[in-house]
Amino acid sequence: MVTRSCKHCGDTFSYTPRLIGEREVLPQRVCTPCILRSQGEELAEREARLQRQRAAEWAAICPPLYRETDLARLPGTFRSAIDSWVYSPRGLGLVGPAGKGKTRAAFALLCRMYQGGIVCEAISATRFGHLSAEQFSDNKDHRARAASRLTSLQHTGLLLIDDLGKCKMTERCEVEFFDLLEHRTSHHLPTLWTANARGDQLLALMSADRGEPILRRLAEFSEVVSV
Repeated sequence: MVTRSCKHCGDTFSYTPRLIGEREVLPQRVCTPCILRSQGEELAEREARLQRQRAAEWAAICPPLYRETDLARLPGTFRSAIDSWVYSPRGLGLVGPAGKGKTRAAFALLCRMYQGGIVCEAISATRFGHLSAEQFSDNKDHRARAASRLTSLQHTGLLLIDDLGKCKMTERCEVEFFDLLEHRTSHHLPTLWTANARGDQLLALMSADRGEPILRRLAEFSEVVSV
């Protein structure tokens, strides 16, 4: 046994040296309590870094307005829907007039899934329309970013599309939206969505060729809850 003073706390400790021949290799300079304390501190710091990283990721997904939602103030229909929803290929659509808490409820559900380890993304319907146009921008950087984001939306574990029906879809937006739904449904990836407009109103904002197929996929692959 070898006895030394710990270089951290100064206490005396003993240990069995590792020898090659008569020469000690990698001598222990720190006592066991200090080693365990250091390991605990490193683990705590690693966990804190992870928490900070996840908080930053969630902040990039969810706007500040929807991060502090009082669920008790949401309509009971929406609360029941988001409380009972479990991750599966079947998504969830929340429909109702402005001010009923559709977006807050949807982000509350998205947060629960994110905290459970599901990779999530969120985008407004108007922003999706802008992305659909930006992929044909004269600026190659804008084109690349838009194409990358559209691909990411297709593949993310859970996607929230907020405020469908805010404006009439362009032909390009309809094509991209149909492709998005087709990819996600065919790969069993659920989509959350909110809308002020009901089915016939949404249909009026889309072309005859693609409107019905888009709404059919939304209805077939989502539980639709209205207030």
